[in-house]
Amino acid sequence: MPPYSYTWSTGGLVASTSEDAIFLAPGDYICYIVGADSCTTTVTYTLVNTVATHDIADQNQWAIQPNPSTGIFYLTNKNGAQSPSALRVFDVLGRSVWSAPSTMLQKEMAIDLTQMPNGVYWLEIEQAAKYGGHTYKKLVVAR
Repeated sequence: MPPYSYTWSTGGLVASTSEDAIFLAPGDYICYIVGADSCTTTVTYTLVNTVATHDIADQNQWAIQPNPSTGIFYLTNKNGAQSPSALRVFDVLGRSVWSAPSTMLQKEMAIDLTQMPNGVYWLEIEQAAKYGGHTYKKLVVAR
């Protein structure tokens, strides 16, 4: 099997050089693949959700209540870890539809999606690696 190199980019920035699409946030990506003979191919992907082992192991650190909800969700860190460094919500197509300003991030906070249509969304909780890195939680808006 010949060696290949992979470059995942989004918004003009390199997001990963791994063969696998793990640890990438939901969104639109271009994957550039270069073979040993310098042949190249480009593939476009829309990642809706990726799950890594730390996400599975960390699934009980964050609680979201109620879920499903009519649009107001309450996020709580059950283990008392550090506040998130970023919070973003993506729709099922990987588009960012909500984010919290870093000055408003707390261990417990409300997420207001009342202006969004019914459906499934993904909450990305970003923390320092020693606190779990990226965690994804499914949010369901149902009225």
